[in-house]
Amino acid sequence: MKAIQFSEHGEADVLQFVDVPTPRPQAGEILIKVAAAGVNYADVLQRKGTYPYPVTLPFIAGYEAAGVVDTLGEGVTNLQPGQRVMAMIPNGGYAEYAIAKAEQAIPLPDGLGDAEATALLVQGMTAVGLLHTGQYESVLMLAAAGGVGSVLVQLAKKQGKRVIAAVGSEEKKRRFWNWVPMPL
Repeated sequence: MKAIQFSEHGEADVLQFVDVPTPRPQAGEILIKVAAAGVNYADVLQRKGTYPYPVTLPFIAGYEAAGVVDTLGEGVTNLQPGQRVMAMIPNGGYAEYAIAKAEQAIPLPDGLGDAEATALLVQGMTAVGLLHTGQYESVLMLAAAGGVGSVLVQLAKKQGKRVIAAVGSEEKKRRFWNWVPMPL
């Protein structure tokens, strides 16, 4: 299978498009044919070698994947081959296939795209967690055009909060307004 991995730490030029063996699911796991993988800042830190928990090289990054269940490991009864799912995984999302624990795979509804689903995992949960840190009438979101920021802004507006959104450039401002369809 094809995967994007790095064998040394550094900038984006250390990423390699390589052939690696397709993983096989163990008991309680599933093999997902990946349609979309989330890209998070943690992936960048891992690549640069500055993540708080070192990774073993070579390494295939990617904490979140969405796609179709390809193969079931022994004992998996809650999912079926061909079923669309998303899952948080310890690594390996930047590949054609990835392993996930079956109990951590979430079936996807028909109206939710694969790429959108991956944004709900790390970025979505972070935004929800931040909104539940206290009772606020207003929210100041720095980096509002980023993954967490764009989700947090939309959730805060939906809750009726006053949102003050800041972005770092005119380009990010333009993209932000394309992502956040509701007026602030």
